[in-house]
Amino acid sequence: MWCIDRNIWLTVGHVPGATNIEADALSRKFNDDLEWSLNIEVFLSIEQIYGPFDIDLFASRLNHKLDTYVSFRPDPNAVAVDAFSISWSNMTSYIFAPFSTLGMVLRKIVEDTADAVVVAPIWTTQTWWPSLLALLHDRPRILPDPSANSAVTSLTREKTPTEKK
Repeated sequence: MWCIDRNIWLTVGHVPGATNIEADALSRKFNDDLEWSLNIEVFLSIEQIYGPFDIDLFASRLNHKLDTYVSFRPDPNAVAVDAFSISWSNMTSYIFAPFSTLGMVLRKIVEDTADAVVVAPIWTTQTWWPSLLALLHDRPRILPDPSANSAVTSLTREKTPTEKK
C-alpha cells in the first residue's frame, strides 16, 4: 500500500548469478580486510575523553561499538549503508575506517565540517598523513601496542595491516 499511495511501481526480474557477475561479486567475495575491531576497553577510554559518540561510521554487525552504526554492506541493524553516502554534519562520529579509505575519510570530514574521532595508524609515508595532522584539534593519543594486549584485533586474521608479515 505504501508504494501504491506514492505511485511507486516495482518490476522484478530474475538474473541468474552466473550472468550477474559484477552486481553479484560483493556477495560472493568476503573481504576480511574490512573486519578489524578496536578493543572495547580502548574504545571506552577514547569515548570517555572525546565522547559521547552519536554514530559508528565504519562498522558491521560483527564489530560495531555503538548501537547506531553505518555498515559497508547491507545490514538490517545498520542505520545506513556506505558512510560516504550520508552527511556527517551535526553529529559526533567514531571512525575506525579501513586504512585504504583514510584519504577519502579526511576529505569527507572537511566537506561536511564533521566532528569526528578517527582511529588511524602512525603511517607518516601515506599521502593522507599531512591532512590528518592539519585536522587535529587535540594532541593525538597513542593506543596500546596491538601485539602486547590486543588493542586492535582482526575478526578473521592475526596481524593488523601495518604489522610486518
